[in-house]
Amino acid sequence: FTNGVFDLLHPGHVDVLERIDVPSPLGGSLVSIDVAPGDHVTAGQPLARLDPRRSELALGAARATLDASTSRVSAARAALDAARGQLARLERLAARELAGEADVESARYAVERATAELHAARAEQTTAASGVGTAELGAESGLLRAPIDGVVLQAPARLGSLVGPELGAVGVRGRGLAPLRLEADVGAADLGAVRVGRPAGV
Repeated sequence: FTNGVFDLLHPGHVDVLERIDVPSPLGGSLVSIDVAPGDHVTAGQPLARLDPRRSELALGAARATLDASTSRVSAARAALDAARGQLARLERLAARELAGEADVESARYAVERATAELHAARAEQTTAASGVGTAELGAESGLLRAPIDGVVLQAPARLGSLVGPELGAVGVRGRGLAPLRLEADVGAADLGAVRVGRPAGV
């Protein structure tokens, strides 16, 4: 502490008071980088775009699964209709003593089984439809946008950069570059002299 100015033990770290990280919700490589550090952006402005091929393949697979499950629902419904028709026929024959009770019971079991299979097929169809929705959301998430008005503080340096939820933010922005915050260590002997507004020398 000399001449009324604190001597910091280590270089300070300057940062904005507010910042928002914009990670990529999906893993992939960047095919477009639309901003650079220092650029001013508005909310909703495109920042970068992921290679869409992975999400397009996922969406195609999800739609194919939905189509297959829809076909299974149709087949299960047809099987249930056939089982019900067979049961009705046997019940009419049994009323005329032309069919045995065992045949009728077997037909009733076939109806129950076909009903269960239809319910299972419908559940698969619901799951597949949800998968399509998730894949569509993933495709839309390939375009990263600014969440607020602000200034870009960090952006990928080159096309092809790998990004993802676990690989850090694609872009970081704050509402402005002033005021700034300085984080630095102060010597233990100087702590008692720290006062709000006192100048500090780095």
